Amino acid sequence: MKIIKIFLSSFLLIFLFSCISNSKKFQISADEILNEIISKKDLISAINISEIILNKKEKYQFIDIRSSQEFGKSHIENAINIPMENILDEKYYNFLNQDKKINILYHTNFSQSNSVCLLLKQIGYKNNKVMECDYELIEKFVIEKFSPMYLKVKDEKAKYNFAKIVNEKSGNKKNTAKKTKKKAIKKRKKKEIEGGC
Repeated sequence: MKIIKIFLSSFLLIFLFSCISNSKKFQISADEILNEIISKKDLISAINISEIILNKKEKYQFIDIRSSQEFGKSHIENAINIPMENILDEKYYNFLNQDKKINILYHTNFSQSNSVCLLLKQIGYKNNKVMECDYELIEKFVIEKFSPMYLKVKDEKAKYNFAKIVNEKSGNKKNTAKKTKKKAIKKRKKKEIEGGC
């Protein structure tokens, strides 16, 4: 019984000591965070991400919060890898809380990067935004082969090929049917009625 009391008391002391030494207090209330989520002002759309990547805008800095193994396989050019489990380490403080560049957090799962961004905002870190799509979308359609058509993500397929229809109607495409000449219709002359009986 005495051993159990010693174990529990030492566990309690270790727990309290670790809570005191690593405490990071929230600077933004839950209501303010809820308003941030609703406003979506920290989300950067896939189209804007592609513009930032293709134009190599210096104002932005990509933070890859995936594991170092995933980062090693592929990542956005010049991105910094800060694995999600190490996001609050002191050595990354200057990358994540600064005024020089806008950080764009990304992950293979949008909800992961969004939750990390909200945590950083709650503890007072500045200039952190979230990529509104998953990394795979950017990798497939911007990094490997740019196609703005795919950045507006929809799971539907068009029922009609409107570009083809417009081209056919506007005369841009040669018609294979032969044009036939219109024949003039001759009107019959009415016979005049002659006198009668």
